[in-house]
Amino acid sequence: MCIRDRDIYRAYVWEFSRLNVTYTVMSKRLLQSLLDDHLIADWDDPRLLTLLGLRRRGVRPEAINEFCDLVGVTRRGNEMMISDKLLDHCIRKDLDAVAPRTMSVLEPLLVVLENEGDDYEEKFEVNVFPKDAEKGKQTYVLSKRIFIERGDYMSEAPGSFHGLTRTQAVLLKYTKWIRVKEEVRGSGGELEKLVVTVLDAKPEKAPGVIHWVSEKCALKAEVRLYDKLFLERDPKTLGENWKSCINKESLKMMDKALVWNNLAKVKHLDRFQFERIGYFAVDYDTDIEKGKYVFNLIVNLSESKEKEKVKQAKKCSNHSNSPLSIRSLLLI
Repeated sequence: MCIRDRDIYRAYVWEFSRLNVTYTVMSKRLLQSLLDDHLIADWDDPRLLTLLGLRRRGVRPEAINEFCDLVGVTRRGNEMMISDKLLDHCIRKDLDAVAPRTMSVLEPLLVVLENEGDDYEEKFEVNVFPKDAEKGKQTYVLSKRIFIERGDYMSEAPGSFHGLTRTQAVLLKYTKWIRVKEEVRGSGGELEKLVVTVLDAKPEKAPGVIHWVSEKCALKAEVRLYDKLFLERDPKTLGENWKSCINKESLKMMDKALVWNNLAKVKHLDRFQFERIGYFAVDYDTDIEKGKYVFNLIVNLSESKEKEKVKQAKKCSNHSNSPLSIRSLLLI
């Protein structure tokens, strides 16, 4: 019997156009195809814009809500593409106020402070949130042996490089200035460690500040760096070959990373800012009892070039009821 023949309420169905975001796909059919071909792990793969994927990546509901408020909804316009940079901006804005700061080294390089004793320890108390002292303090312990990011050192570097070199000193964030005294290399020529001198005062030319982790206070961790799932802005434009532009570098596993031991009691989905790197969330694969720590990159720290467009879009949303007027400023 047809529903028209029954004396029951007939709900009115509103059809809205699907949201399209650059460098990904939103169709359930296409996502299922990626899953069937083992190109993604599951529906909660952090590279996907499914709610499960966004949650596992560490994105908070507040960021998703602001993103949705900015782009609005329409009843047609499936060809429109919203920049993924807008979503990144909303995530950064939300996390900036709630994610405690800490430091992590993804590719460790051992550094020995040659003019300090083996039992040397010096504590430095800093704000958990640099701009808000009322949110608490944390302590970093500088010791004789520390680790820095391997990419923050170059034997010879161009003038634009602000890291540590054989002739250029840097500041260990929140602590002291150091200068390279000796490079120690293995039999194959690979750099094994640096021997440095701690300076008594800031040198005249030392433009850089680098992050670090003390060997005595380090926890081993796995850090998963996520990037765009596709290399093509709109994969669907390739037709049947849409999978050919999948980004094979969309997941990088940094399995030798180090974090500070004040993260020893983290819980799943706890969020932090790893200074100078990005915002990270504790993954479900973390098992504290087994000493296994896994962190997912939520978003990096670099500000989008579309920041001015975002500001314009917000002004537009305050003075117009048309979601198309907002979208027109956010399409790239």
